[in-house]
Amino acid sequence: MATDDRVADFLARNKTFAQNHTAAPLYADLIAKPTPHPRINIISCFDDRANPRAFFGLRPNVHITDGTIRTKLKERAPEKAAEIEGMEFGEIENLHESLKHDMSVVKSSPYLRKDLIVLGFVFDITHGTVEEIKMD
Repeated sequence: MATDDRVADFLARNKTFAQNHTAAPLYADLIAKPTPHPRINIISCFDDRANPRAFFGLRPNVHITDGTIRTKLKERAPEKAAEIEGMEFGEIENLHESLKHDMSVVKSSPYLRKDLIVLGFVFDITHGTVEEIKMD
């Protein structure tokens, strides 16, 4: 548990949030029940007042693995199948390790203060809880 009072306050708020959390759909469920959607990517800011999913009425649409992405691409461009087969898309195989890596990149940045406190949390979409991840 983080000792900083501000972090403890965030964790307490998450505990309250998790009590009434409605689980988000799992990737497997989204893929099993595909819905028609426009072929468009939306890039948005991290400002919760501007939520494209809400104002465009969208459901999340995700690709679960490199293999899934390759399959979908080959369906759309069969003439490029050999090229697509060699592509890697950087799927995250271990979320905790990926987060630790990201935290170390931020912590080692020459553009940030050396005394910067870097914290990382993984959000459990099923239960609504967060788990603090510590750098090694």
